[in-house]
Amino acid sequence: MLNTLVDNNIRNYIISASADVFVKAAAPTLAMKPEQFHGIEVEIEDGLLTEKLVLPVTWADGKTAKLKSIVEEIERENPSKKVIILAAFGNSYSTDGHFMKYVREQQLPIG
Repeated sequence: MLNTLVDNNIRNYIISASADVFVKAAAPTLAMKPEQFHGIEVEIEDGLLTEKLVLPVTWADGKTAKLKSIVEEIERENPSKKVIILAAFGNSYSTDGHFMKYVREQQLPIG
């Protein structure tokens, strides 16, 4: 399914409440780039993970913040194109509800 979306010029992103280092490790299994995977990040000092969180934390409304930052980055790189968010999926209302509600409320170009 992801490959069909890519074949039709649709980008896919994974935004997870799991640790970023583990989420990015899944990239090769889906033939996606690690940059398309976003999880909870911590600062790295001297090559070691710390307990210091990097904002936004991709949990609850932090997933929405991360999605918005991804869209902003794509639009900065492609100023003549409008990003349209097609869908969001999740398995937990507490961690995904805010994010999915935000996507549901997006206005598609034709209405």
